[in-house]
Amino acid sequence: MNRAMEQRGQALFQEQEKFDVIHAHDWLVGDVAINLKHHGKIPLVVTIHATEYGRYNGLYNDTQRYIAGKEGILIYNGWRVIVCSNYMRHELERAFGTPWDKIDVIYNGIRPEKSTVVQILITVIFAANLPKMEKKSFTTLVA
Repeated sequence: MNRAMEQRGQALFQEQEKFDVIHAHDWLVGDVAINLKHHGKIPLVVTIHATEYGRYNGLYNDTQRYIAGKEGILIYNGWRVIVCSNYMRHELERAFGTPWDKIDVIYNGIRPEKSTVVQILITVIFAANLPKMEKKSFTTLVA
């Protein structure tokens, strides 16, 4: 699946003038996102919802260490890292040594009374585990 995503991403680079950002949500697409970042010379933004370390309160086997390593490489390669809470911000700092000023906390949900709509046009490459995304009612971004 990753090879197909990377091939499609590189084809999109040929078809499009330029992408402004690549956004990756977890370690499963990390290798693709990092390769496309370098191929296109564009920033990579990473969202981390949970870490392997946090899921198990430590790393106890080779699989967990492998996943944590992949998470760390993805976080390191991100220009910015988005988390949904201060708890996760602290976890990334503790587990990966991620600099505090590289992490942005964007809480889930909005307060409409505090919102201001700003419209800008950007182009994004999106790589995700689509079967997982279908559970969230999101199935297509790039056709």
